[in-house]
Amino acid sequence: RRTAAFRIGGALRLPCEADVSIAGDYRLDDGSLRADVVTSEIGLDQIGPPWRQRLPAELRGGVAQLTLNVIRDASGPPAISGRAQLSGLVWQRQALRMTTGAHVELSALPPAVAGQPWAVALRASVRDGAIEGLPILGGADRIAGQVVLQDGVLTVDRLEGRSLGSTWTLQASMALRPGATLEARLDMPVPLTALAERLPAARPWQPAGTADVVAVWRGPPAQWPHVEILATAQVREASAVWQSSRLVGLNGLLRYDHLARRVTSEGLRGLADGYPVAAHGAVQLDASPWIDLALEAQADARLATRLPQLQPMLREAAGPIQARLTLRGPISNLQWTGEAALSDVRIAWQQPALSLEAIRGVVEFSNDHVASRQLTLRTAQHAVTLSGSVTGLQTAPRLALTAQLPAATVALNAVVGDASVEVDRLELAAGRSRLQARGQLSRDPARASDVTIQGT
Repeated sequence: RRTAAFRIGGALRLPCEADVSIAGDYRLDDGSLRADVVTSEIGLDQIGPPWRQRLPAELRGGVAQLTLNVIRDASGPPAISGRAQLSGLVWQRQALRMTTGAHVELSALPPAVAGQPWAVALRASVRDGAIEGLPILGGADRIAGQVVLQDGVLTVDRLEGRSLGSTWTLQASMALRPGATLEARLDMPVPLTALAERLPAARPWQPAGTADVVAVWRGPPAQWPHVEILATAQVREASAVWQSSRLVGLNGLLRYDHLARRVTSEGLRGLADGYPVAAHGAVQLDASPWIDLALEAQADARLATRLPQLQPMLREAAGPIQARLTLRGPISNLQWTGEAALSDVRIAWQQPALSLEAIRGVVEFSNDHVASRQLTLRTAQHAVTLSGSVTGLQTAPRLALTAQLPAATVALNAVVGDASVEVDRLELAAGRSRLQARGQLSRDPARASDVTIQGT
């Protein structure tokens, strides 16, 4: 064998500017070559053709220092392997932009058929990375992990970073060709307060606490936001605000469908003002969020005094209630229906001035009405069975009530106005006696009422 050993140093001009030292040996009999190449720092955006075409199009900039091993046998082009130290690396696809440093193990093998692309493979240990343009999360920092390029497919083995003040892990893969689909999985404990700042539709709920999120992305990044994202969130000890009630200790499973813009609740449980509550249903995250939820709760009747529709009518309410409630409609015009089982409840009305004790039975209600059948109660030491309804709660409440006392029956039809109660019919039947009244009862004690009474 005739072999020539060599060591060369100098300045490289093409395909990029760099200082290069080369050491190796050359076999004079067959022309095979083995060489070690060490470069100074190279600006990746300064690499010219044809090497630039062999790098991923998403690689927009950065600085590299290379240590390469070049082996060429007598019959073909060289095979290249080695490592690179990268800093200020910029990787960008559409709105997604990543900057990082990395240590890269790489290889470039010549094609088996002339004219075909080289087989480029690399394994990068990413460090000190940052991302801008992430869906929902906005950005990320402290990114570190392993990224592999093999056979034209970019694979994220395991990447860690921080977003919204919380650490996440990412696994993903995508072919490096136009229109290719990205498949990714993100695992992250999400702080709900920080997330609400990124989702305007969630801000009115003032969420707090943590949700363990698993999110799966499937679709070409260039088609954002029209890509499939499905996520589950295991809520842990969260809280939120609904109307005037504070919900705490919330635990349960939520599902999110990005294309449908829909959040579904499965068995979310917690406490509302200290009372157990459970919810299932969905929230549509449109410009005006649409709600379709079913709630079950144990509560106290005093919560009724917080409802705007009942506040003008109630002076006091207390006692245990088992309630079921359905909420449906846009959040700006939410409609609710439900029923409540009352047990030893007491209520004091403003007008007419009336106190009801030991109320037991089932009450049906909605935004606009309250109704009951065979509701038992006591007033002025008398047992009463009450049936009927109060409708028009949002405008002028209309009462249609029948009260059965031990020795009498009272029926009332009336409309409650701002200044007076218009009595269409007030009828008292006791034994052979019948009294009927109609007229106007002033709600202001200082003003006179006008009532007509007749009967025997």
